[in-house]
Amino acid sequence: MSRKRAMLLVLLIDAAIDARCPKGGDPLAHRQELAADAALALVMELAAMRAGGAQLAVAQREVSAAEYPALSEAEYMVSLYNGATLPRLVITGAGEARAALPVLRQAVAVLAGG
Repeated sequence: MSRKRAMLLVLLIDAAIDARCPKGGDPLAHRQELAADAALALVMELAAMRAGGAQLAVAQREVSAAEYPALSEAEYMVSLYNGATLPRLVITGAGEARAALPVLRQAVAVLAGG
């Protein structure tokens, strides 16, 4: 997933959070309640786009020869042209960089009720 598409997903999740606020309810209290879930809290932080806050970034991950059989054909070709590295989408900001896709999947699952 590209950084651009991931950011679109972040903004769609953030909009879904707002859309689930009960009519006449306090949107800030609603967001604070949902922020109890770590994935949703991180998505809301990404969507806020604060300077110095959480950001989406592309990081290169080294791939060992032992990992090649598990790669898709596309990933294998990318690793060959990128000096045995693969681009990975990460969330940077507070602390260590985290893989972005598991966080986004978790946030969608929470909103979907699963």
